[in-house]
Amino acid sequence: MGYQAPERFRGLIFLSPGMPIEIIGSPDFHNRWASRPVLVMAGGQDRRISLAYVDQRVALLESGGVDVTYITYPDADHFLFFDELDDVLGGIEAWLEEE
Repeated sequence: MGYQAPERFRGLIFLSPGMPIEIIGSPDFHNRWASRPVLVMAGGQDRRISLAYVDQRVALLESGGVDVTYITYPDADHFLFFDELDDVLGGIEAWLEEE
């Protein structure tokens, strides 16, 4: 939705994200989200989506001019809402207040 209808969103939140490189790496995505807020949250112990995978995608977004806030939870796995619920909700709230 963030790619197809970016005008409908003020920002994007990726939580334990699968981020297809063909979408988030495209010039169209970068043009649509340049200088707009994106929050990425990932667990350091996620065996489904590795931190290296997320690091690469965050770097790709930033290289395209996307305003990324990247938060990692070193001891959390894929299910951040179960492992770090209070911290995740607090991180989202703080991010929303900044934007």
